[in-house]
Amino acid sequence: MTRPTNRAKTSRPWESLPTVQEVYAWIVGPEDTPPSPEDARRKERQVKVEARKLARMRALLVGGALAAGYLALTIRCGTLMLGSDDRLQAKARIQFQQPVVLEARRGDILDRDGGRLATSVPMPSLHADPSLLSPADARTLSHALAPLLDQTEQAIEKRLTREEARDVLLARDLSPAVAQKARRLSATPGALWVEQENRRFYPGGAVGSQMLGVVGRNGRGMGGIELALDRYLRGDTFKFIELRDRKGRGIKPAAAALQSAHRGDTITLTLDPFLQLAAERAIDHVMETSLPEAANLVVMDVKTGEILAMVNRPSGNPNDTGSLDHENLKNRSVMDSVEPGSVFKPFVMALALENHVVKATDTIDCEGGAWTLGRKTITDTHAHGVLTMTEVIKVSSNIGAAKLAIRTGADIIIAGLKDFGYGRPSELGLPGEVSGILRSAESIKPIELATTAYGQGVTASTVQLVAGVAAIANDGVRMKPHLVKEIRDRRGELVTPNDSWVDRAVVSPEVARTVARMMVTVTEEGGTGTKARVPGFQVAGKTGTAWKVVNGAYSSTARISSFVGFLPADRPEIAIAVVVDTATVGSKYGGLVAAPVFSEVGIAAMQRLGLEPDPSIMTDGERRAWERVNQDETAPAVPVERNHKPGNWSPIPPDDEQPALSWADDQHLRIPDLKGLSMRDAFQILQGSGLGLALVGEGRVVAQSPAPDALVAPGDKVEIRFQ
Repeated sequence: MTRPTNRAKTSRPWESLPTVQEVYAWIVGPEDTPPSPEDARRKERQVKVEARKLARMRALLVGGALAAGYLALTIRCGTLMLGSDDRLQAKARIQFQQPVVLEARRGDILDRDGGRLATSVPMPSLHADPSLLSPADARTLSHALAPLLDQTEQAIEKRLTREEARDVLLARDLSPAVAQKARRLSATPGALWVEQENRRFYPGGAVGSQMLGVVGRNGRGMGGIELALDRYLRGDTFKFIELRDRKGRGIKPAAAALQSAHRGDTITLTLDPFLQLAAERAIDHVMETSLPEAANLVVMDVKTGEILAMVNRPSGNPNDTGSLDHENLKNRSVMDSVEPGSVFKPFVMALALENHVVKATDTIDCEGGAWTLGRKTITDTHAHGVLTMTEVIKVSSNIGAAKLAIRTGADIIIAGLKDFGYGRPSELGLPGEVSGILRSAESIKPIELATTAYGQGVTASTVQLVAGVAAIANDGVRMKPHLVKEIRDRRGELVTPNDSWVDRAVVSPEVARTVARMMVTVTEEGGTGTKARVPGFQVAGKTGTAWKVVNGAYSSTARISSFVGFLPADRPEIAIAVVVDTATVGSKYGGLVAAPVFSEVGIAAMQRLGLEPDPSIMTDGERRAWERVNQDETAPAVPVERNHKPGNWSPIPPDDEQPALSWADDQHLRIPDLKGLSMRDAFQILQGSGLGLALVGEGRVVAQSPAPDALVAPGDKVEIRFQ
């Protein structure tokens, strides 16, 4: 078969195309004959019929598919509307419910008499919903809020124009009156609202601030007791579900969704509030007169190991978080380790007597003020010849103490000093506590052992010093110092009692009493610590003046002035350690700088205990001074009784006619008339109220602001003037 050929070219192109018969012949072959016209029409009808069948089939398939899809959609819609789907419910909860987690109210910290040292006060905070405000409304509202919130208009407007935000914090720790006034400034419902946030408040302000520590905005302790016992104070977590509308705005939470959370535990410290105040004033006096870089003191009950007062300077008010310098919250009593100087000498004397190296009646040659040991020379401030053991302590001879240490030996001296609490943690439990530096007996050189005897080349904290001298006062038994008296949960049940316990017996009672008698001579005529005397009471003490290490070397001018001791010496109750760092005005000697602080605190302690002075050991000048101090109304104005257990003091309740602070409503307190009250009574009435107290002057109340019967809210400032 041959392909049909084109015909001759003509002027009409279509005439050159092959005919149907030629194409058919080319496809089926030359032997086949072309169909007749009838066959062609039949075939054409057949093709059309098949095409119509195919079209109907396609229509049926498409229609069936659409019907099946609609049926499946109907079934799914019915399932969604009538059935339960955990996954969709979870998505709905995410969209319309917001979990909120809040910390329960933090537990209180109390002093030994039940007064609040730290508490949590609900304070209003102002919030806004920028999505409800137009730019013009935000500008107008910013202008109105700026003076109330003490902020710039620009800062407030910037927060009010954050369109993507639904909840913007504008201010916190507002007074209730300011918060409500600010809330009413917006004409748009729901644009401004007030929430209550627990704020940590310290009624005493800067009193004991380093020991107590502070709490951050996240509700976590950041120092002191607040950090050390944070796990007890924090309590449980408060959880609830907050409903939101379709725009994501919060709706008032359903009461049924609220889950109660237990508040934190209440911690009672061993702190005595009146001794603490007296100690604060005494330290302030030395800060004013000697202008040192820092100062601190610790008061301890010798029989129980309870810390009754702990004061540090410089200080800061933890209520004033805006201007608070956290460096001023450093607890130097446990965190600073300094060379103690001559206050170490009684401990070396006790160890020498305990190990029968010398007797109390022996003498020692102090070499006329200079003694060469190896290639080094040890000197005394004043030249002395032969001294008794008591005189070595009284005049504070470096040479006498150094010779005692060399005779006793490194093994006994170093082990004994560790028993007194040096070179190891006191385990008081406060953050940052240091162990101090004490060389080992194996590596210490003779000259190092000699200098250790008078407190050079060895370091200790104030807590270690007071616990060590308290061991001598307690017949040679060292009590473990502690600050926590007890911890109770919200039901008042004891969580973890902190009873007093014995650390160890260091020396015998006889040796301890012998050394105590030696230390009494330090405060008598001719001793180095006469300014530590407390009229009518025997004081056992020791002065110390040490070179200060600055940048790894001893400073030629800076000194550490210290005094440690206890009283009454014949029946010890209280031990006190005072450390003054780098006095810049006047003397630098411990007997002139630190000893007067000891005396001032000792006088207050004897008044607090209710012990009567012995006139037979008072000079005429001391008797007149005692009478003046007795008239100081900052001392306890009510009698004090002491329980059988040492260290448990409690004031006898005042009469029922004493003014009292009362609640006027849910948010306001009514201030009583405090005129004529002593500082002690006024403080007792107002402490723990959440008010900021400013005490000005001394004596009795002569004026107060706000006036009596005025309404105040927790967090407001109350100023009381004494004269």
